Amino acid sequence: MSDVLAKKHESLATAKEIMDSLKGMFGQPEWFLRHEAIKYIYTKRMKEGTSVREHVLDMMMHFNIAEVNSGAIDEANQVSFILESLSKSFIPFQTNASLNKIEFNLTTLLNELQRFQNLTKGKGKEVETNVATTKGKFKRGSSSKSKSGPLKPNRKIEKKGKGKTPKQNKGKKTIEKGKCYHCGENGHWLKNCPKYLAQKKAEKEAQGKYDETSSWKRLSEGEITLKVGTGEIVSAKAVGNLKLFFNDRYILLKNVLIGRLVKSGLLYKLEDNSLPPCDSYLEGKMTKRSFTGKGLQAKTPLELIHSNLCEPMNVKARGGYEYFINFIDDYSRYGHVYLIQNKSDSFEKFKEYKAEVENESGKKIKTLRSDRGGEYMDLRFQDYLIEHGIQSQLSAPSTPQLNGVSERRNRTLLDMVRSMMSFAQLPDSFWGYALETAIYILNNVPSKSVSERLMSYGKGMDVKTAFLNGNLEESIYMVQPEGFIQKGQEQKNVDEPCVYKRIINSTVAFLVSYVDDILLIGNDGCQDNLLGNALFVLGIQIVRNRKFVLGIQIVRNRKNKTLAMSQTSYIDKMLSRYKMQNSKKGLLSYRYGIHLSKEQCPKTPQEIEDMSNIPYASAVGSLMYAMFCTRPNICYLVGIVSRYQSNSERDHWTAVKNILKYLTRTKDYMLVYGSKDLILTGYTDSDFQTIKDARKSTLGSVFTLNGGAVL
Repeated sequence: MSDVLAKKHESLATAKEIMDSLKGMFGQPEWFLRHEAIKYIYTKRMKEGTSVREHVLDMMMHFNIAEVNSGAIDEANQVSFILESLSKSFIPFQTNASLNKIEFNLTTLLNELQRFQNLTKGKGKEVETNVATTKGKFKRGSSSKSKSGPLKPNRKIEKKGKGKTPKQNKGKKTIEKGKCYHCGENGHWLKNCPKYLAQKKAEKEAQGKYDETSSWKRLSEGEITLKVGTGEIVSAKAVGNLKLFFNDRYILLKNVLIGRLVKSGLLYKLEDNSLPPCDSYLEGKMTKRSFTGKGLQAKTPLELIHSNLCEPMNVKARGGYEYFINFIDDYSRYGHVYLIQNKSDSFEKFKEYKAEVENESGKKIKTLRSDRGGEYMDLRFQDYLIEHGIQSQLSAPSTPQLNGVSERRNRTLLDMVRSMMSFAQLPDSFWGYALETAIYILNNVPSKSVSERLMSYGKGMDVKTAFLNGNLEESIYMVQPEGFIQKGQEQKNVDEPCVYKRIINSTVAFLVSYVDDILLIGNDGCQDNLLGNALFVLGIQIVRNRKFVLGIQIVRNRKNKTLAMSQTSYIDKMLSRYKMQNSKKGLLSYRYGIHLSKEQCPKTPQEIEDMSNIPYASAVGSLMYAMFCTRPNICYLVGIVSRYQSNSERDHWTAVKNILKYLTRTKDYMLVYGSKDLILTGYTDSDFQTIKDARKSTLGSVFTLNGGAVL
């Protein structure tokens, strides 16, 4: 190192710092080396006749140079660069790799290229020799004989010029024929090969033998045209009879396509039906025998449960759901459907289903029938079934008919979902809501198989659900029961047709019916006087002092003579469903000064895709139920956010979460009613053009009874 450089680097502490400084002063920059290496890789071409091994190693060296200088090329592209840089003699190798879609790594590529070059090296010399010999003896347009007769071996040919004579062939005097490509022997070519000629003669005789009854003629271009499967119009080359010869048997093509050709006149009718059957043809037409028998049917609820997981949908449902799993009770054919994001969630959904149905019916699941899907074969799933004494019935491989109940239910559900989506013209991401609606409809429509089974077993069904929502073709005339009509004082509730009232002397009773649930409210003795023997005849189960009705908790304080309604449990479940149980407790349900409008709706495909994974409409529906039952204080806010269910955006979702945060703080609030004066008091108010999209106002009203709001 010169004194100048030593003086410049004396302040540097380590040798690495000195080397980096010298490299920066005198070495080539990294970008330059990377550029030169990549340029070499793109432009390098292998010279004909050189070693392919040396060429590949040279390319690999430049790949390494590019990688060291931050220009790494993955192995697949390295293979592509090497194949493109090969000489013309490797065109067959390139074509074979492209047509067969062969994937190489660098090691296998180098080995295969060397093997190919070694195999073609000997053949290439022989071809070059034959071509050179041919060019020396013949010229284009000339013949082997001239006007002066055949050429003699020692004859000199004089040529105009300075007396020079062309070089004579120093090879053999007589022309030797090359190697036969058919038999591999020297001394003759393919056209003169005795074995080849004998084979062609035999094939011609066989063709004449088997084509004695065949007749065909060639067609000119465009005389007869056919439309092929791709939609293209092609010209027929010939028309007539055709028989195929294969393994000493005729194969008669008796399918629909040949029949169409015969009908259109392109082929004559096939008349030879005396030929023996073809085993290969019959084997190809064989199908699996259909399932005609029926499996064992359950005689009690939960004795047998059918289950199946539906394959992933093309579009994820709102909430990010991609699959759904069903569980069907064989006895009642009542089904449950659960939306899941991953197949691994099936186990948790089964535990949820088991807890729900066993708690409702008081019975235990005995058998679970499913296919051999991985979600059911999971060790945790199987251990859980063994632990709880549940028998696992698995269908045979590739036999979905053995699990036909759940397979058919999936098909029915998907058909209904497609019909609903087509009718409603909703985005595909709403299929989850359509699926839940479909299973609700199926569970409430009478099943023919279940009805026949109940009649054969001689058992009855709860009168409230036997033919719920069934279609009646007959005319039905009903008379109101005695005691509910007093002449001139018909006690009819026009606004609530499912609420009945009866007052006889000091006995007061209100009967509220909702689907198959009946709530009876009254003073002492009203139940026995009202229902009488119906409790025994209809099998109605009475739960006295009921604390929960449709998810609403009823709290009585007989000392203070108050009655309160609470939805604390429902709100807890709702917060858990939308993962808001650990969120901050909101002081207010709405942020002052923020106005929602359609201008905030998503406008780009990306924004729409982002919102498809957010359960906006489901959350609004859950809030509506709480609003109608016990939380009238969120009525105005729920009305605002419900306007954007079909096209919501992040700002709208933030407003919904603010309501949920408010409910987190006030989930223990209740509606309380007293017993003093039954005076109904009403309040009403209106804002002024708070709806930005339509410049409309919102009118609201509330009525209270003894301090509690009346919904």
